[in-house]
Amino acid sequence: MNFRAVKTCFAFFLLLRSIAQVDSATSEGGMGRHCVVLLSDRHALRDRNSIYVHALGAVGFPLVSVDLADAATFELKSAAALVVPVETGTAIAPELAGRIVAEVRAGLDVVVEGECALARQLGVAFTGVDAETDGAVDRRHPGVALQWSETLPFREFQATGLTVFCTDRDSGSALMAGGRLGAGKWIYSAAPLDAANGWGYGRLPYFHEAFLDWFGLEPSLWRNKLIAYLDWADVSSQNPCEVATKLKEHGIGEIHLSAFYKFADCQDAFRVFVEACHGQGILVYAWLELPMLSADFWERHPEWREHTATDAEAKLDWRTLMALEIPACMKAVKAEIKTVIEALPWDGVDVAELYFESPAGFEKPEAFTPMSGWTRSEFQEDWGIDPIDFFTPGKPHYYKDDPKGFRRFLKYRRALCLRLNKEVVEFVQSLKCAPFGAAPAIVLTLVDVLIDPAMSGYIGIDKGSFMELQRQMGFELNVEDPFTLWSNGPDRYKLIGESYRKEAKPGSRLTVDINIVDREDTRIPNARQTGLEFLTLLHEAACALDQVCIYSASSPYPFDFKYAGAALAGNAWVKWTAADSCEVASPFSVLLKMPTQGKAFSVNGQPWPCVSAGGVLLPPGNSKVSVSRATSTPVAMQITDVNAEFSSCTRTPTGIALKYTGRKNVFVTLDRKPARVEVNGVARELPDFQNGAFHTLCCPAGQTEILFVEN
Repeated sequence: MNFRAVKTCFAFFLLLRSIAQVDSATSEGGMGRHCVVLLSDRHALRDRNSIYVHALGAVGFPLVSVDLADAATFELKSAAALVVPVETGTAIAPELAGRIVAEVRAGLDVVVEGECALARQLGVAFTGVDAETDGAVDRRHPGVALQWSETLPFREFQATGLTVFCTDRDSGSALMAGGRLGAGKWIYSAAPLDAANGWGYGRLPYFHEAFLDWFGLEPSLWRNKLIAYLDWADVSSQNPCEVATKLKEHGIGEIHLSAFYKFADCQDAFRVFVEACHGQGILVYAWLELPMLSADFWERHPEWREHTATDAEAKLDWRTLMALEIPACMKAVKAEIKTVIEALPWDGVDVAELYFESPAGFEKPEAFTPMSGWTRSEFQEDWGIDPIDFFTPGKPHYYKDDPKGFRRFLKYRRALCLRLNKEVVEFVQSLKCAPFGAAPAIVLTLVDVLIDPAMSGYIGIDKGSFMELQRQMGFELNVEDPFTLWSNGPDRYKLIGESYRKEAKPGSRLTVDINIVDREDTRIPNARQTGLEFLTLLHEAACALDQVCIYSASSPYPFDFKYAGAALAGNAWVKWTAADSCEVASPFSVLLKMPTQGKAFSVNGQPWPCVSAGGVLLPPGNSKVSVSRATSTPVAMQITDVNAEFSSCTRTPTGIALKYTGRKNVFVTLDRKPARVEVNGVARELPDFQNGAFHTLCCPAGQTEILFVEN
């Protein structure tokens, strides 16, 4: 499938989406309550209205925006929920407030911010006491500190008889609570969800949980294909099979497993874990953290340890760096990599962060590499300068006094880094992996150097040469979310996507690696990205790039994974056109979530065999889905999961035909064991992982058509 063509077509559908949803929402009769409406005020701060667009969009609820001036003609019966930001609430006329309250009694759910007549009519009882707050406690996650960037005034209200979601962290007064009125429900927040220019997570990052749980809503589209790094040290004490099961529950479809420990000590556990992941349909990459190989290799080879510009051994942060520029060291490292890769059925290899130190710049010679004896000698032979002199104040070639000489060394350093990356990639491409004896898929992970050009000099990556290497060799690129851009907000991923799309080999799949960590520079709303901040990062990245990766599988709060699949659905959307039919547009495969037992489905007029208990799996592009009652008993064989971007799936007289194109192995789960499998017309035995009645088959990468024969 031409991905760019799909993206162009998809953009057109996005343009029409709001119009289509408003038309559907205001039509007579229609589908009942099915859209979420933002009641906006054109006279209010424009950014205020976008807060809820960001917050609810991150969990799969695009909003229909209706201005107060047009609200008199808007049919509230079509809305499942109505969101009223603080400035809109104070501007609502009594007549409209009365209409809203009447509709709540009939089943409409409402979110309202701040003291206003609408809040009072819904049942919020204000005490008349004015208070201030600069942080909250969410009752579902009381152990997570929520700190605000400013102190805000609020009017206290009675919480008796209400379901309280958030309280002031000091006084315990209710800040956000839910109530009932007739057939409908409401959520009242004493403080705005975020500052006027915020993304919706700055104050109450778990608002989405209250919204979805209290109103009984659930996102319709899911994409359970999160990529995550996994440090074996975080899970080594756990049962590998249970770890794989938990990863699947979290919506993780690809793991990059730390292959930088002493392999002899963890080989058996790795084997069990990789097989367990394959049984869950999860790809497993060997995560190499070069120029570190392992602590064991460091201890065995002190003669090859990298050095810094202070001539100290390069044991920096958690990495023990080896001097790969030394030919003997590189040869030994390759031998170790070969042992690791060929011992297990890896699906790919992640050559991660193979660059020089230090990202912090040239002012820290104690963290600057490479300065091995080999490097110093080679540069001195060519230019007559010992490069360590560039970092020795008082020397004639100190970098601040000899900028020309230092630029020459940085150029040499960038060329060396490029050569090392090329050599490692070529070597990994020469290896063979089970189960098909093919070269492993390769991804290179590096900190961004296109948007932040200063980083290029700091870590020794020449952006032009490196992207040319990517175009030549075709490896996938995983761009590490640079800490220098974190302050730019989640829309930085759009800039990253656009910048790398222009430079990468056409058709390349681009990934962004988001660091979920306890940050030192901010505690707002929490030191760790959580709740709507976590989900917004995933959502914005999914809208801008092809794949989303996090560091690491163990770093988010476990409850934050609950809606990760909805966030990763990005700009995919669904529009129900009748009670039994809908239209879906997506640039990637998605799950249309719904109960499927006892039902039959067709997609674009053809019987559809990609159905699980939780929903209907759809390919990229535009799909018209129809639902009917199942007439055959028992139901024919079905595909319940595919971890690839498949292009088509059709039911044949003998079974199911699936088409896909990809660099990676593909895992296909069926609800029963097929009698025979044909790959591109040839019968083949594929690795089969059984889980109860379900069978997950490992299928080869490439342009492939697989026929699963039922009888």
